[in-house]
Amino acid sequence: MPSPDPIKESATSPIPPVDVAGFTGFVERHRTDVTLRRLHFQRLAIGLAGALGVIAFNRLRVTSHGASHIVTDVATVICLAYLVACAAVLVRERRLMVTGLQRRARTLYDQAWQVAEFFQRRGRVLLLLAYAGHCLLLIGTEFRLRLFAEDGDVLALTLIPTVLLLVHGLSDIPTRERLVKVYAGEVRK
Repeated sequence: MPSPDPIKESATSPIPPVDVAGFTGFVERHRTDVTLRRLHFQRLAIGLAGALGVIAFNRLRVTSHGASHIVTDVATVICLAYLVACAAVLVRERRLMVTGLQRRARTLYDQAWQVAEFFQRRGRVLLLLAYAGHCLLLIGTEFRLRLFAEDGDVLALTLIPTVLLLVHGLSDIPTRERLVKVYAGEVRK
């Protein structure tokens, strides 16, 4: 008699229902919320330290004269294209995150992993976008654009994802209650 195929067996086994009490116990037992919070604040600190570093570099960069009008115009177009790309990435990632939550995992561990990945992914994307903005600010600094001058509004645009990272970092802290809400389906709808 052939042994049962575990892949076929798992594909035909029913998906477990949402068990909020079991999930809460899992989060408490494994301290998932504490770990996610620590990673959350580390990302926030990295993003803010990077922003402060590039702002200080731009401020301390001594040049005898500012950028030409052509450089400012090109930088404006590049920064606006960067912001449009950031918006597109954020919309796409939000859809992917919600789609990832809508797939029901078979075990409680996998379900907890899905919820944790939901929180982690948003922070990682915002940190990556903020880092790209910091790189643009450094490039602008090399072309003599100054953040605290009349052409500074162009470079200030590159810090918008950093502001989003800050808002996310201070408002979307992954607490146990938030993890349970996401697990229970408030985001999946």
